[in-house]
Amino acid sequence: MLEVQDLSVTAGKTVLVDGVSFAVAAGAMLGLVGESGSGKTTAVLALAGLLQEGVVRSAGEVSLDGSPLTDARLAKVRGKDVGLVFQDPSASLDPLMRAGAQVAEVYRVHGVGRGEARRRAVALLAKVGVARHRAFPHQLSGGQRQRVGIAVAIALGPRLLIADEPTTALDVTVQAQIMELLLSAQKETGAATVMVSHDLDLVARHADDVAVMYAGRLVETGPAAKISARPRHPYTRALLESRPRLGAARGPLPVIPGQAPHPSARPSGCAFHPRCPLALARCATETPQLVGGVACWAAADE
Repeated sequence: MLEVQDLSVTAGKTVLVDGVSFAVAAGAMLGLVGESGSGKTTAVLALAGLLQEGVVRSAGEVSLDGSPLTDARLAKVRGKDVGLVFQDPSASLDPLMRAGAQVAEVYRVHGVGRGEARRRAVALLAKVGVARHRAFPHQLSGGQRQRVGIAVAIALGPRLLIADEPTTALDVTVQAQIMELLLSAQKETGAATVMVSHDLDLVARHADDVAVMYAGRLVETGPAAKISARPRHPYTRALLESRPRLGAARGPLPVIPGQAPHPSARPSGCAFHPRCPLALARCATETPQLVGGVACWAAADE
C-alpha cells in the first residue's frame, strides 16, 4: 500500500534524511525508531507534505495504493486518505475550538453537511472515549486530547495513518490505552500505519515491522519480533539494552556513550562509528549499505 523509495530530505546543503526506503502493507504497522534528531519525524512529515519552510523532499518516490503521493495529490487527500496523529495535541489542536467542532471540521472540509458532521463527530469522540465534545482542549487531560487527535486522524477512514510519537509524555496506563486505540483504529480502517517512536521496546510489542534510524539513515529493518529477539546492528542493541527492565537490580541504566551527530556535522563512513563498541577500521571511512536488513560492517563480518 505505502511504498517509499530512496527518500531524501534536505535543508539547504544539509541532508536530514538520506536515501530511506520501506514499504507498509494494508493493515500493517511499521515502527520507525531512533533517538531525537535521527530524522524519523522529518521523514514522516515528508510523506505527508508537511515539511517546514526551507526543508524540501529533494529525492525519492512515495506512492500510496500504487499512485505517486505528490504535493498536489496530498493537498486533496490529506485528512481523508492520509491521517496524522501528532506528538503534542496541545500544539496540534486549535485552542479556540471545542473538541467536537475540530472533528466535525474534518467531515465538513470533505463535503459533509454541518448537522451530519456534528452528529458523526460526537459519535466518533464517544467511540474513542471522549464524552465531553463541547470541551476546549485546555479543559481535557493529555490522554483525552490525544484521543481527540486520533479521532481527527481516523474520521474519514484513511488509507495511511501516521502517528508521530503519540504516547510521548503520557503515563504508562494512558500510553497503553492510546496504543490500544491506535491498533483498534488501524484494524477497523485497514490503514497502513507508520508509528514514530524513540521507544524500541514499545514498538517491538505492537508493530509488525521495525525500521531503526540513525543520523538520517536506516541502519536496521525487519520483523519486530526478530529484531527484538536478535538485533544485529550495535545501535539497535544499545537501544534495547538501555530500556528499563522490571526486576532488574538497582543502579544506573546502560547508556549509549557520546551524542548523536548534528546533521551538518555527520562523521564520514558509518555515522555511528564514534559511539560504537564494535567499530572496525573501515567503519570510519566506508559507509555501509542496508543489505539483508542491516547496514553494518561488523554485522556483515559475523
